Amino acid sequence: MCRCARVMVSQGKKLEMKIIETVEKCLGEILCQSDLETVAVEYRRESSGWVLRVYLDKPGGVRLSDCSRVSGQLGDLLEVRDVIPGAYTLEVTSPGVNRPLKKTADFQKVIGETVKLKTGTFLDGRRNFKGVLKGVKAGVLLIESDGKEFSIPCTAIKKANLAFDFNKKKQF
Repeated sequence: MCRCARVMVSQGKKLEMKIIETVEKCLGEILCQSDLETVAVEYRRESSGWVLRVYLDKPGGVRLSDCSRVSGQLGDLLEVRDVIPGAYTLEVTSPGVNRPLKKTADFQKVIGETVKLKTGTFLDGRRNFKGVLKGVKAGVLLIESDGKEFSIPCTAIKKANLAFDFNKKKQF
């Protein structure tokens, strides 16, 4: 890749991160008086165009009315503040059974459950892990996978999700 293309990709990533950061701040303003919490925010290019996807949760689960209310408020706020250049689709949803895990608190809630992780670099010769989360200590996840225990630094994680088991009664 030529230097010019790398610079454009780098600037694009910076813009995406700035948009996500601004959206998270807007969500903080909207959600401060409710029991809803932001699980994750994604802003990415998909086959249909740019998509801003917001995952919300609350004790007892998110209802359609919660998503609808937050979608309306967030859409209005982003429009007034002119946060996102160009066209995009706003999706406000629950994290679902294969919920993304982003923050330390997310991992602590699912200790003892099966998780799927993808790391940005190779650890012990692999980048994909699926196993039982045994604990979280000082920014490191302890995962039991394939009969081995792995210590995975949170900083190495590119993507993490709960691997829902439909045969168990309750997972979260």
